[in-house]
Amino acid sequence: MSILAAARRSAIVDPRRAVAVALPVVVPVAMTAAFSIAGDRLGRHGGYLAGFGLYWATRGALSVGLLGTDGIRRLFRDARPRLGRPAALGAALLLWPAAGAIATRLIPEIGAATPVVVATIACVGLANALVEELLWRGVYITLWPRNPWLGWIWPAIGFDAWHLARPR
Repeated sequence: MSILAAARRSAIVDPRRAVAVALPVVVPVAMTAAFSIAGDRLGRHGGYLAGFGLYWATRGALSVGLLGTDGIRRLFRDARPRLGRPAALGAALLLWPAAGAIATRLIPEIGAATPVVVATIACVGLANALVEELLWRGVYITLWPRNPWLGWIWPAIGFDAWHLARPR
């Protein structure tokens, strides 16, 4: 079943759903333009920082706009089973990205990092993880909890495509 057929089957009458269906196409295009414009006006480094600031602000605003503050709070409620079934697989999948980052980047480079750099990295990582998870997972799984195309696959495509929006 195509994404459009899945969207039609889900009866997209709700404007929140219409916006959510468009985001995996709109976000990469808009962010590519934002990085380009910001880079032209602020230079490579300033444009990169401004682009990410815009990304975080808009993703946070879109998440709150699409789910509301109560919807955001519901995403943080305790769920059982916490790691899914089987729990060992859920734990491995949860820890795998962090273990890879620690092994390939943190351990080899920690000696050159100052406390300010470490604090900055921690804050950026937390902000980035929070807004990306709220938008690319929380919004879609809330709006389409039983539709694998619109609840899981379509936002995964948008998340991947957004990473192609690179500053020059």
